[in-house]
Amino acid sequence: FEVIGSSTAGACVTKTGADYPGQMFIWNAFASMEQAMAATDKYDPMRATPELTAIREVQYNVMFKPLKSFTLEPASERLWRLNISPENVQPFVSKMTELETALRGAGHKVNVGVFQPIGGGVHETIHLRAVSQTYGESGRLLDDAFSGASWVSLWSEGLALVDEVISDNYEHCQIIYTAK
Repeated sequence: FEVIGSSTAGACVTKTGADYPGQMFIWNAFASMEQAMAATDKYDPMRATPELTAIREVQYNVMFKPLKSFTLEPASERLWRLNISPENVQPFVSKMTELETALRGAGHKVNVGVFQPIGGGVHETIHLRAVSQTYGESGRLLDDAFSGASWVSLWSEGLALVDEVISDNYEHCQIIYTAK
């Protein structure tokens, strides 16, 4: 991670909704897109050491750009992969920003992120992440939603901008490296 210039790196293990057994991924965070792109010159995951090749099967590699302010505090993460028409991306980001404010105002400790794939090929679409510190907190948020919380209308307005939900799962994410 240090060699490629990561400021932070981590792992996410899919807990529900996995496409295959043992689904997980390694992520790296960078201070800029320039640094993220430069990392591709320094490391190719398809050309790993024999030790790494023996314990993993790389599916693909992709970069993401956060489209709104996002606090990196990985934990219990619900991830939606979404198809959104280009003209609806910014209105969706605005609605998710509004939703995050309402959720926090309702007492939920949650970070909502919207991420644009860069070089994701056919594999990736817009990512929406709702991050809580525990699965219990994620459940409390769902209980609130199903009981008709006022902020659900913001979720519905945001969802109306989505053309298709490709996938919906929960992941357990953690930081495994930080630059010194």
